[in-house]
Amino acid sequence: MTCEMTLTYQTRLQLDEREQTILNECACLLNSVEHSLYVQTAKGKTSASCKNAFLKIYGITARQFNACRVSLEGKISACKAGAIQAIASLKQKLGSLEKKIKQLEKKPSKHFVLHQKKRRKDILSNRLICLEEDQKHGRIRLCFGGKKLFRAQFHLEKNGFSSHEQWKKAWKEQRNSEFFVLGSKDETAGNQTCTATLKNGSLSLRLRLPTTLKEKFGKYLEIENVNFAYGQEAVLASLNHPDGEALSYRFKRDGKSWKLFVTTALKKTRLFQKKARESLELTSILIISLM
Repeated sequence: MTCEMTLTYQTRLQLDEREQTILNECACLLNSVEHSLYVQTAKGKTSASCKNAFLKIYGITARQFNACRVSLEGKISACKAGAIQAIASLKQKLGSLEKKIKQLEKKPSKHFVLHQKKRRKDILSNRLICLEEDQKHGRIRLCFGGKKLFRAQFHLEKNGFSSHEQWKKAWKEQRNSEFFVLGSKDETAGNQTCTATLKNGSLSLRLRLPTTLKEKFGKYLEIENVNFAYGQEAVLASLNHPDGEALSYRFKRDGKSWKLFVTTALKKTRLFQKKARESLELTSILIISLM
């Protein structure tokens, strides 16, 4: 019996100023697609009903739209899972508070502590009510860029910002700091939008740019000398798989530069066979050394 497991590897890209600019603009455009798609789905529309209009408005390919859709669906799924965990955690905390409050009510000298525990209970109860209402009505509260950074605008100095303009710049950069490129096992090299080939021992990526950026930057961005310190062999195995293997890419910018994450699925049996061979070779070496 064989089964698959998903593996993700990362590396830092070696880019010049022009290449970084292209990735920045690509990220801004594709994130606009994702954010707008979230707004439309929150209004009750389906992704399928938005597709044709989005392709024309944003000048993207169908595959790029699907990547934005999958990325958004992943964030929504994570948000739902987080809400379930938060509800369970709040219920546990409230149960613990109830017990403490009952104990403190028997101790007149603990009046102040009792008051604080009751206040805490009210805060958590209101939070729980909000979460359960959102869950009941299917509301998903996504904050692209992160809630922590969004709230930082209300306390600028405390969060290291000298002005609202400085915060807004950081906010925009955070909201547009990554984009996803969806792969498929039926496509060339596992991904028609970002195609990897082996050149002189390193990977070369050919990234298809949105049609909107074609006039400014051309149809493709070529990224050379891509190497993974860990996982290079697995990536090459997926590229050379006789039946095809999907490779999906996520480009993500941090404080230094752009990083690349590649995700692929490998048969466990293939990995186990390799590990078994390595184990057998190691055992043989030990036996020989002991003789």
